[in-house]
Amino acid sequence: MSLYEIRDLSIEFPTHLGTVHAVRNVSFDIGENECVALVGESGCGKSVTARSLIGLTEVVGGKVTSGTVTFEGENILSYNEKQWQNYRGNKAAIIFQDAMTALNPTMRIGKQIAECFTFHQNISRSEAEAKAEELLEMVGIPNPREALRRYPHEFSGGMRQRVVIAQALACRPSLLVADEPTTALDVTIQAQILRLLVDLKEKEKNSILLITHDLGVVAGMAQKIVVMYAGTIVEMGTTDEIFYHGRHHYTNGLKEASPRLDGKGKRLHTIEGMPPELINPPTGCPFADRCAHATEECREKMPEMTQVSPTHFVRCLHMAEEGGRA
Repeated sequence: MSLYEIRDLSIEFPTHLGTVHAVRNVSFDIGENECVALVGESGCGKSVTARSLIGLTEVVGGKVTSGTVTFEGENILSYNEKQWQNYRGNKAAIIFQDAMTALNPTMRIGKQIAECFTFHQNISRSEAEAKAEELLEMVGIPNPREALRRYPHEFSGGMRQRVVIAQALACRPSLLVADEPTTALDVTIQAQILRLLVDLKEKEKNSILLITHDLGVVAGMAQKIVVMYAGTIVEMGTTDEIFYHGRHHYTNGLKEASPRLDGKGKRLHTIEGMPPELINPPTGCPFADRCAHATEECREKMPEMTQVSPTHFVRCLHMAEEGGRA
């Protein structure tokens, strides 16, 4: 059963050079207790798409020009400001990639987490602080009672990210948007944070929308992968379908570019060229100029999304042979 249904979502950003068509006719679902990964190069529209589910599009200067995002039978894109305030944190929350800028450096973390409870629930300050202590213990912060009185700069990077996760989980939201939550952390701490997110998902029975460009992260967390390029979806399917049966040449290029344990002494594969300018997006396949298999038809016509299995969809006129290398 789908928790969220995103249909034909388009988002634009006006600039002095022209309108940037950041997201173009994006459609996918997020199921209950499911982790869906949005994957692609920087600037492909991952974060913009995800933040539309939190109502942060206009906050960063964007505008939804078409489409719907349905949650509990309602199109949340039609919410007014009061409805958004009740929804954010309560129904859906976000983990930003830079915990230091996500937290207020002038406030103790106990107060920042407690605010989530006092804003959405009719409880006293002391009750809110007790709940905040429970959350810090749940995400693995040592000495949680003492930690409530500390400021963000007194924590390490990994501990700050745990604090942000605790803040996001305060009101037990149905959806947790994780916007590259391990980008600024070293490899060991990354593994700890990812394991924490997986464990919390199973415990809290919530859904996760994971934004990342790291396919290694995706393999260990997501049940479904949505591959984005130049503001549009080029392929989506289950994790096994994308890793072992990828059909879009961009998807397979991303996999080839990932380091492998058995690739000692070999040069990493690179995808030649640059993504298209989204002020004037191409009328045809956006990947055509970087694809060795592209034809004139690819450059003239945007491919339709083709269903290759009940759960696997590809936007390509000349798909790769089944069995893309994982």
